[in-house]
This record gives sequence, structure tokens and C-alpha cells, in this order.
Amino acid sequence: MFTAEQVKEAVAINNIRIVPIRDCSLCGYELSYRFANDKVYFDSGCDCVSYYSPPQERSWQELARYLNNNPDYTDLHAKFGL
Repeated sequence: MFTAEQVKEAVAINNIRIVPIRDCSLCGYELSYRFANDKVYFDSGCDCVSYYSPPQERSWQELARYLNNNPDYTDLHAKFGL
């Protein structure tokens, strides 16, 4: 299991800028976690449903939970060095 601190450190060390989640089923926009200035943002930026939702700040703990609950992300685990 990854901790928030492990994930944050891995993002910094490996210069990771994005963790893809899935593509929007209507427009194909890539929903993802993005990183900037030591912060995590959830980007659900497609506007195909009628409004644009800008990236929202999230916690490192939320991202750690997401990675821990998705074992099919073994390629990401390797990319993170975890």
C-alpha cells in the first residue's frame, strides 16, 4: 500500500505530470490527475455535458487511495517506482 508521502515523493523524483484515469465516453477527453507546484489536481475538463469544470485541487491521500484501489495500474506503479 502506498502512502500519500510515497506518492508525492515519487511524482517529484520521476517528474510525473499526469496520471490518466479514463477517457470521457462522449468526447474522448482524458480525465486525469495532474500535478503542479507540489499540488494534485483532478482534471475532468471536458465540457460535453454542458459546462466546463476547471481542474480541482485534491489531496495526495486521495491519489494514494486511487492507486491502491486500482491494481490494474501496475504500469503506473512501475512508473512511480513503487
